Amino acid sequence: MIVETYPIALKKFMKFTKTKSVTLAERIGYDVSYISKWINGAKLPSSRAIERVNEDAAALFAETIEKLDRREDCCRYFSFPDTTEDLTFAISDYLSRAYRTSLQNGRTEKSKKSWPVRIVTSHQKAAHFLKDLFRKKIPTLTGKEELVIYGEFFDFYDDGFWSYLDVPSHYKRLRIRIGLDKEKLRRHPKYVTRLYAVLNRFMDAEFTFYDFSALSDANLIILKDQFVIQYSLQSHRGMMMCSYIDDPAVVHDIYERFGVHHTPKLLTHIQSPWNDDYGYRTSFYETSRFCFFLTNGIEYLLPQEVFDRLISESSADRAGNIERLCITWEEIIAKARVSLIVPTPSFMRYLETGHIDLTDVQYTLTPSERIEHLKVIARTLTQSQGITLSTMHLSPAFLSYKEANLSFYSNYRMSFFKKNTLAMNSQADPFYIIVDKELDKMVLDYFDSMTKASYCQPCNGPELESKIRIYQHMLEKITSLAGA
Repeated sequence: MIVETYPIALKKFMKFTKTKSVTLAERIGYDVSYISKWINGAKLPSSRAIERVNEDAAALFAETIEKLDRREDCCRYFSFPDTTEDLTFAISDYLSRAYRTSLQNGRTEKSKKSWPVRIVTSHQKAAHFLKDLFRKKIPTLTGKEELVIYGEFFDFYDDGFWSYLDVPSHYKRLRIRIGLDKEKLRRHPKYVTRLYAVLNRFMDAEFTFYDFSALSDANLIILKDQFVIQYSLQSHRGMMMCSYIDDPAVVHDIYERFGVHHTPKLLTHIQSPWNDDYGYRTSFYETSRFCFFLTNGIEYLLPQEVFDRLISESSADRAGNIERLCITWEEIIAKARVSLIVPTPSFMRYLETGHIDLTDVQYTLTPSERIEHLKVIARTLTQSQGITLSTMHLSPAFLSYKEANLSFYSNYRMSFFKKNTLAMNSQADPFYIIVDKELDKMVLDYFDSMTKASYCQPCNGPELESKIRIYQHMLEKITSLAGA
């Protein structure tokens, strides 16, 4: 029975076959630095890749052994049966068992010994422990990690959990999977503000929400390949106890057993909703009613010269998409009902920067183009009764929107969120698509109701034209100074 670890087993085969690290790296498709880490015990191959790595390495070792005519020596040295026919399989199985030994030991040769199980009781101590843990762990993440929470989003919000992830200067992508109770949102429609606040705060995170009923059978927080926390979260008292373990074998086993891979999604992150698979490019603008909460400039109602410059500076495929979008908006202005909601700070930021994301195209308007853009908006509001613009004035109850960088788009059939790419520091997906129809309706109803709230002020065409004339000089100064 094998008792040696993966680094030892791999080194033995490389030494026996006189295989160089660079040769093995080329065969299995990895950089040679990975081979060095594996044989030195600094790191192990990932659990998802280990089967292919072992099979490819075993094939190379078996071929070399046959060329050297050392099959009998190999069977004797590695204790394979004399009747072994498939040498590649025997070597791959040997490496796989050595890999499991390394996981069970909880360390590779040069890794530090795992912490023992730690139990923390009382809300104050649990909160301090979690805050300290994430503040230490998050800066070490590489951008490929996954945080799986068997719990309910709003319960964790009430307990202050999301503040533990708010680590300054952390700009790496982190995928977060958690349950969401739709019934709780149905009873408290204003909880959409809480949902928005967290999505908006963590621009470099990629959230996926699942139906909480499918995740309520375990109270676990799993940072993949890092640690597992089991917790007790009591209503009105918060998290009263948590136990922590970071043994690699146990963490891996729990993650595999409690994975959420086949759980239905309510909302998930995507690179772009304009892919043909989702049908947004062709179908999103085919309806006659829209609700847009815009935090990154007013990307619609652009002056024709902006469209012309965008088209001239784009590739043929992208230029074609922009041209079709321009035509689509001409049709929307003529017949559709469009509600535009813009937080005042976001509007001022647009005047200063001129940055917009036109679907998935980034563009910066010149100072003169921004002034002309406002005039086009004013004329459109005057000429079209179907398009309305509301500015959102902030109060202490709505500070979540003060630094708003997450826009919302709906055509009353499907909805999605879009991040301000200037507020992102990683390669995280910039869009969230709402998959569940019930959740879609609840989120849409909330944003739709904003136009009727006291903090939202409608702005018609004549009013905007009057303000442009009054503040023309100031607007020109703001845009020109920002441009300079």
